[in-house]
Amino acid sequence: MRFDRCFAVNSICTPSRAAILTGKYSHLNGVPVFNRIDGAQPTVAKYLQAAGYYTGMVGKWHLGSEPTGFDRWIILPGQGVYHNPDFLTPAGHTNLAGYATDIITDLAIDFINHRPKDQPFFLMCHHKAPHRPWDPDNTRAHYGVRTQTHKLIYFWKADQWECYDLVKDPYELHNLYNDPACADLVARLKQELFRLKKELKDDDQFATQLPEDNVDGPLFRTTSPRNIPPPATR
Repeated sequence: MRFDRCFAVNSICTPSRAAILTGKYSHLNGVPVFNRIDGAQPTVAKYLQAAGYYTGMVGKWHLGSEPTGFDRWIILPGQGVYHNPDFLTPAGHTNLAGYATDIITDLAIDFINHRPKDQPFFLMCHHKAPHRPWDPDNTRAHYGVRTQTHKLIYFWKADQWECYDLVKDPYELHNLYNDPACADLVARLKQELFRLKKELKDDDQFATQLPEDNVDGPLFRTTSPRNIPPPATR
């Protein structure tokens, strides 16, 4: 089934997740805000599990109780963190090195690849990425150039290039950078990218290290104090 016309009945992440699981409004499933869900109530996972589906849950749960109705689950504790996150499993805590988005995607793929092949499956993959504090994956810092038909991106910290045909591949799933048939295209886009950097005098001044945060301290005076009259009161 594909839900093309679904909508959120509660815009906060925890109660919205509870509504998806239970198929109930927040005032009926008992999770109107950031409070623990009653895991004993029926959920979509339990119904599908009873119907013979192999069920899984990976990523952000944040419902205050252990997942129920899932044959396999691994979840972030609470909000979770972006870098080198801890996870909870039925066996206890575990720590996985890396960036949360990549890890959760890898866990989802692992579930799909190692599921029982004689059963249909149901997987809930919940990413941390939409949630605060929105820490970036520092290895994905990039710059690039885009035309009406193509996009070239350079991830300089990873020394990785990507090129996409925006007409034939609008979701950017097929990297054309190493495709011999696209060598001339890539060369032209690179030429334009470097020409633009030169015009902007962008020599990667802050590519490896940014200036220290210091705008929240005392003001730094660049001139001598002046006798400025106070603002008029009304």
